[in-house]
Amino acid sequence: MKMGIVSETVEDIFLYPSGSASARIGGGSFTAQVSAMYGNDTFLLTWIGEDLAPAMTSTLTESGVHVQGMVRSSRTAKYIMKTQANDKRDTTIYSPDCPKYKLEKIPDELMQKDVLLFYPLPMDILLGIMSVCKPNVSIFAFDPQSSYEDLSEIEPLFPYLSYILLNKQELQGLCGYEELEKCFSSFASFIRGIL
Repeated sequence: MKMGIVSETVEDIFLYPSGSASARIGGGSFTAQVSAMYGNDTFLLTWIGEDLAPAMTSTLTESGVHVQGMVRSSRTAKYIMKTQANDKRDTTIYSPDCPKYKLEKIPDELMQKDVLLFYPLPMDILLGIMSVCKPNVSIFAFDPQSSYEDLSEIEPLFPYLSYILLNKQELQGLCGYEELEKCFSSFASFIRGIL
């Protein structure tokens, strides 16, 4: 399968109850690594800070990811996750203040993929890529990653999407209900209203 991933690269830092810590690449870069490990022809369009770009380029290339779509910015966003004994996480996001979401040209490689998986980015970037790639790409998927508070924030994406990937907490957050029945009903009503 030919897979394209469009995402910001973040650095996930895990702080454990024992006092130890670990770090890994996060965002779409982690997904791209996994995709390539499973044998998919994987192209990554990502925004990454100069602080991590050289090391990540090497790591991703060694994993088999095509990284010609790296857009450099000054610093990489960091997700600090404090894990607790009950597997819950408190997450703090440190996002650098810089105008990093610039895209001069959509890479031709994206238009040659079977599947494009998108992660949260500014809406104009997402819609621009989707509209250009729509004639050639058969499947568009979106993982909102708990970045939105209401379904209306992602409504412009729905005409393009084949799949939206939601976990329970993301669905509850977007729909505004704790009860899953109400979430499903709200989501279905929303979709019927825009299609």
